[in-house]
Parts: sequence; structure tokens; C-alpha cells
Amino acid sequence: RMLRWHAPPPLCGVSGRWNLAGGVVLLGVILCSGAGLTSDHDRILRLTRGSYNSSSEELTHLFKGGLTLWGKGNLLKTSVHKAFVKTIDNNFQNAQGLTKWLNGRRKKTNHIKCHNRVQIWAIEGEPGFFSYWDGPYIPTLRLLHKWPDILPKFFVDKNAVRPVLSGANIMCPGLLQPGCTLDDVRPGTIVAIMTPGISEAFAVGLARMGTAEIKEKRRGVAVTNIHCLNDFLWRYNVSMA
Repeated sequence: RMLRWHAPPPLCGVSGRWNLAGGVVLLGVILCSGAGLTSDHDRILRLTRGSYNSSSEELTHLFKGGLTLWGKGNLLKTSVHKAFVKTIDNNFQNAQGLTKWLNGRRKKTNHIKCHNRVQIWAIEGEPGFFSYWDGPYIPTLRLLHKWPDILPKFFVDKNAVRPVLSGANIMCPGLLQPGCTLDDVRPGTIVAIMTPGISEAFAVGLARMGTAEIKEKRRGVAVTNIHCLNDFLWRYNVSMA
């Protein structure tokens, strides 16, 4: 039977069979008034263009240092929500089920600005996507656990799980062990990081190398670790804002 990651209540310890590194960290949230919705239809559509720089260090463990929300954000208007869903459909594989779910009895989606140029799109009170600057959307682990096939998958050796959960990037050797498989991707692709025997992703990363290059070079940093279990984004709850 495939095991699953167990999601803790916000700001509580992690239950289940995995002993996650890092322990419990309390989250301080700074509230600022007057935050307005600046993302309109055109701005949402701009997120379909471009990609993140695969060699950039700025995305490394993006939420390790905390998560400061600039207020509760703003509910997306109907036209902006339609553009948001269209962008999701265009940017992600196997997204038909997700977009149908987003459109069915239109889900309450809030756009929340955070410190360090991070933006979060919370769907029904739970973080669904985030972006850095005006870069493309990146799905959160909580969304991936519901819709696991929207990202390519990289399987890493079980011995690399704890370092990744502590914020380490994913190295080539950890992806080339027996039982580890890699979907075919190009540099700059957002990928789900998994381990054999667990049915859910435990991290989301940015591929610094394409699949062929990883297999050819067999050394160096293969994936930038952006977001992982037990970081501040994983523990986010809409009640914090």
C-alpha cells in the first residue's frame, strides 16, 4: 500500500509516519491595511509568458525565512477569475479536472501579496498557487496532493528526503539511484519531487538541468528546492491574515 504525507493542522506538529526535520516553527504575520487588488485581467495573462531563470538562486527554499502577508488580499473578480483559470489550463499538463473544479460553483480565490515579491492565490482559504515577481504560477504542495498530475515528476532516493526537507537542493546522484524515475523536461520546468513508496510529492522545485543533461552529467545541482513540506507556506492558513 502506498503511503501518503500527513498534513498537520496549521502551526502544529506533523503527525504520521514521517519524522520531518525542522520541528515546529511559529509564524509571525505582519498585517498591513490598504492592500488593494492590482492584478487585473492583463496582468493575470502576463503570467502565461516567460519562465523562471533555471540558474537563479533567488527561488531556493523561498519560504524558509518566513511568510509575511500584506493583509488578507482581495477576492478575484469574475473576469479576473476566468483569466486565472485560463492561465492554469494553458500552463499545466492534465489540468482539465482542476480547471473544471475551479469553474464549478466558482471557487473563492483571493490574491494575497507577501514580502519578498511573493504572491499567493488562496483557493477556498487554502494556498493553491504562488509566484515570484511576475513569474508563472507554481502550485503548492496542498494543491498537488489533490491534483498530482499537473506537474512532471522527479523521484529522488529516500536517503535524500531529509536533506530536501531541511532546504537542500536536489543533486543529480539522488535522482539516478535504482527505482528513481524522471519525466522528460527542459531546464526551467517546475517539477514535483517525490520518493518511491510515497504517493504524494514532498517538495516542488525548478529544474536547473533537463532530464537528458541530468543523466549525462550525473553530478551537480539538478533541481532548485523552492517549497517543501513543513515550510512556512505549507503551514499557511487563511485565518493568519
